[in-house]
Amino acid sequence: MSAENIIPERVTISTRKHSLEGMIYHPKNPINSQVLIVPGRNEMLYKYQDFYKLLSACGIKVIIYDHIGQGFSPRITEDSQMCHIDTFDTYADDLVDVVDTLYGHMPLTVISISMGGLITLKALQNKAMADKIEQCIFISPFLGLKQHLPYCFIKAITHLRDFINRLNSSKKVSFFYFNDYFRPRVVGVDANTHSEDKNKEYYALYQKYPEAKLGGITTEWLRAALRCLNDVRSYRYNFKFKSLFVIAGNDNIVSSPDALRFVQKTAENSAFPPEMLCISDCLHDILIEDDPYRKQAIQSIMKFLQLDDNQQNTQGVLS
Repeated sequence: MSAENIIPERVTISTRKHSLEGMIYHPKNPINSQVLIVPGRNEMLYKYQDFYKLLSACGIKVIIYDHIGQGFSPRITEDSQMCHIDTFDTYADDLVDVVDTLYGHMPLTVISISMGGLITLKALQNKAMADKIEQCIFISPFLGLKQHLPYCFIKAITHLRDFINRLNSSKKVSFFYFNDYFRPRVVGVDANTHSEDKNKEYYALYQKYPEAKLGGITTEWLRAALRCLNDVRSYRYNFKFKSLFVIAGNDNIVSSPDALRFVQKTAENSAFPPEMLCISDCLHDILIEDDPYRKQAIQSIMKFLQLDDNQQNTQGVLS
């Protein structure tokens, strides 16, 4: 079956606290396997649809959901463009609940992207959830800030910025950067990919689905992220499942060195040391990068998932 002919089903995925918008790609010829996508910050259901269709064309059921406050899911703040959360436990608890609903039907692989990687690692501290996962893939995982500043200094800045924002606004929650509303990124300037075509295709989605637009982070979101980063990086993980980390060598959003250090530390402690692919010169959005980077990542993921060339229908994805 051609990947281009696969049409996903929009669904509502309920957790203990939230009703999240989701999507399912049903394979025509299932191979008794399912993949849960945990997206990054400011992403939406349709962002990597070529990749999802490819997995589904290989016989895998693919489930994606938008985090609370992002994409098509309900927003937390009165201003719908604010990326806000009080604690990353909220994201992690939702993930634990989603995994619970999928467990037992067929083997489950979790593929986490960017912020989704941090959320997944936080949720994996729940042993009951960790036992329900067959394998994990982390793509451009958020395991450190790109800014080369001590975390204590960044934390002090968040307190100062919060004070200034509150002086200049009647809102209870404010952007970390003033008026940080949604805007397209420009290739060669601040885009997360080298690909003009892929970047254009991605931002065209927001013309079609303007309700999915999300701007910058709030001060509270950044504080919550710092707390979660500290917790995850200090936790002693012992992976008892297969895992793959796909890291962008020239990541312009998160810290690649922090991700590499995390993989090394986890490998020393785990029953199943993580596998790793670091793609030189690649920017953050690996799955919509220029072909040389994207193909390298997807081929590595397919190999990890044990999908051989005969099972892969790569039309429109690796062409």
